[in-house]
Amino acid sequence: MAYVFIGLLAFISGCAGVINKLLNLEAKKGLGTWNGTLLNYVESSLIAGVLVLLFGGALWKYEVFIEVPWYFFLGGLFGVISMLLALKGMQKSSMIYATILMLVGQLFAGYVVDSIVSGEFNVLKLIGVGMIIFGVYLDKKYS
Repeated sequence: MAYVFIGLLAFISGCAGVINKLLNLEAKKGLGTWNGTLLNYVESSLIAGVLVLLFGGALWKYEVFIEVPWYFFLGGLFGVISMLLALKGMQKSSMIYATILMLVGQLFAGYVVDSIVSGEFNVLKLIGVGMIIFGVYLDKKYS
């Protein structure tokens, strides 16, 4: 039962990510790439701040905040890079191709991280990612 719940959360997260990218693409069209991205992150920061205030969060305490490892802050950097690249890619292709290619990138990065952490390289998983890429290529070529 837990797997169903986790799967449902992953599905909702995927849907939210696509909707987020679509809305940010529209913001980019109206405000420009940098301003659209800034709007996304300012809004997200405000919402996260409200949630921390509502549900309590230790990061509001200075002593806890300064002990956060520096690499935790890279999430924001990679988020901005991801958003900028997604906006660039979506303006040049359809939403479905941009979404599939972002998924392929996530699958590949997940494969690499899992392989490094576990020390095991699963060739079948890598072949699976390659098959998705090949499927996108075939669909683009013949449609």
